[in-house]
Amino acid sequence: MDTVDKELLEKMRDAGCIEIKFGVESGSEKILKSMRKRITKADTLKAFQLCKEVGINAKAFIIHGYPGENMQTTDETIDLLQEIGDLTSRVSLFRFVPLPGTQVYEEKDESGQYVIHGTHLADDWDGDWSKFHLYRNGRHWWGGDSDFAELNEAYRKIRQFTEDRWGRQE
Repeated sequence: MDTVDKELLEKMRDAGCIEIKFGVESGSEKILKSMRKRITKADTLKAFQLCKEVGINAKAFIIHGYPGENMQTTDETIDLLQEIGDLTSRVSLFRFVPLPGTQVYEEKDESGQYVIHGTHLADDWDGDWSKFHLYRNGRHWWGGDSDFAELNEAYRKIRQFTEDRWGRQE
């Protein structure tokens, strides 16, 4: 989103582009910074506005549940989705899954423990690689039980919002 401008989008439209799928990921500046996305909410809003201006549909991909996600960061994402709602043709909501090779997969906390539970790097590894599937993955990847309970409640809230606004996802 930080690399598109009106001139580029017009060229893309003229070449036949009808939709761009953006990795928005979150509406929380805190979560975006943790993800090392190098974008802001303002970048997202600008990119979606420019797409609307030139006649290209814009789709948002959201990843919910990154370490540190809570009800407040979820509400920030919902606020952003409300802002871009009329500029967005579709939204796809995914739950966070740590993938091998990503920075978060190998991240450690202050005590030297891995932030992510259940990976081949962590003490609690069970050898089950199938749990890393990307769709409908509601595993407890990080934090304690209270973090996980809040995360699940927050996910229900954002999922209900996106389905009410853009329809059910399968």
